[in-house]
Amino acid sequence: NPVKDFLQLTLPNENNKIQIFDIQGKLVLQTECGETASIHVSMLPKGVYSIIVNNTASQTFIKQ
Repeated sequence: NPVKDFLQLTLPNENNKIQIFDIQGKLVLQTECGETASIHVSMLPKGVYSIIVNNTASQTFIKQ
């Protein structure tokens, strides 16, 4: 599903490191959060992004 303002996450641990990269591999956002997170992404330009959790799990999302 495309994301407009907030990226909602349910994560495996109480302490999670979140990194978001643009399509060119540039780190555009980094944060730490608990088991659930609502990450504000409205400032990102439209496009495809990769999210990496705890340097292992990777997923892509589309920012509208």
